[in-house]
Amino acid sequence: MTRFPTFVEWELTDRCDLACVHCHRAGGRRIAEPTVALRRGIADRLAAAGVGSVALSGGEPTLCPDLWPIVERLK
Repeated sequence: MTRFPTFVEWELTDRCDLACVHCHRAGGRRIAEPTVALRRGIADRLAAAGVGSVALSGGEPTLCPDLWPIVERLK
């Protein structure tokens, strides 16, 4: 029996250092960023659930200050 979900797309952050005219985020209202503890807790839960693949997206995920600790948790 397959465990679900096998794939998660996680919008890690709303931050972006670009202002692309085609992007719905450009010039839009920003949402509050989740805390470091919340993001790391989500990563731990995804790893514990055995999710097969996680795509980190959002605005620009490399602007997330704790990106690499999250990646380590998801391995």
